[in-house]
Amino acid sequence: MEGRSAGPGGLAFSVGEDGTVRVNGRDVGKLRIEDFPQSGSLVKTGQGYFKAAGGGGEPLENFSIAQGFLEMSNVQAVQSMVEMIEILRGYESYQRVIRAVDDANAKSINEVGRTS
Repeated sequence: MEGRSAGPGGLAFSVGEDGTVRVNGRDVGKLRIEDFPQSGSLVKTGQGYFKAAGGGGEPLENFSIAQGFLEMSNVQAVQSMVEMIEILRGYESYQRVIRAVDDANAKSINEVGRTS
């Protein structure tokens, strides 16, 4: 499926499913779609932009472009929040256990030398 939009000066602009860019029905270029399997191979340049640190990514062979659509996030916000709350509660529990052991150690150290 291919979408068209009129740009400045009435130019018809479209991007095909294969990434081919057309202006007024004439091919003018093709989008280069790459994958970066290691997130460390990208360097943040600011304002949400990244560049390849070293070599480029691996070109993707099987992809499809849909002009005029927005891609949804691949993160489930509610599920992520629930997981973060569970982790926080676990951390607080471990903190209480460590504090109780520390208090018991302090008490035993203070009472070892005491005689009744």
